[in-house]
Amino acid sequence: MVNIAANSPGEEGRRDTGVAITSKQRPQTPVEGTTWTNPTNNLTEIFFNGQWSELQITNSLLAANNLSDILSASTARTNLGLGTIATQNADSVSFTGRVRLGGMVSKSALYTLTASDCTVLATAGVGGFTLTLPAANTTSNLIIIEKVDAGVGVITVARAGSDTIHGATSITLTAQYDRCVLLSDGAGLWLRLV
Repeated sequence: MVNIAANSPGEEGRRDTGVAITSKQRPQTPVEGTTWTNPTNNLTEIFFNGQWSELQITNSLLAANNLSDILSASTARTNLGLGTIATQNADSVSFTGRVRLGGMVSKSALYTLTASDCTVLATAGVGGFTLTLPAANTTSNLIIIEKVDAGVGVITVARAGSDTIHGATSITLTAQYDRCVLLSDGAGLWLRLV
């Protein structure tokens, strides 16, 4: 049986959440993640994947180690929800499945997009209205705008300040499901991809 008592962090035993395992022997049926300090050599061990391993507290989980200092970097990436993205070259990242680029909003009246808007579903109705893009130099951004209704109104997509949209000051979406996909160059220009 394991005796549990509150101990200060400098004493032998378990160091997490202020609880120490005061037994002189390792716990026989520990839960995953239990730590125990061996009183013979003063080294801390952790129970992980069914075995006890020495824990290097002085240099564990340092950013520079890139998860190499844990028992299973692959398991850690999975537990953190990183999948394979954490192992890819930063200059050539490949995505599979769904990628959320930003927020989706629905608009039916005059609106100026923010840097967090990614997809705008616009209902023009009879009169139509203008959507104004955020400044292209605030961030490199991808924006999708679609006219979702069959109304006769026109959606005008206008630039901010002196920006241009492929050399123009605005573009129009007239028919239902007309869309534009715009990419900012981060320096005053919106490129229309679709």
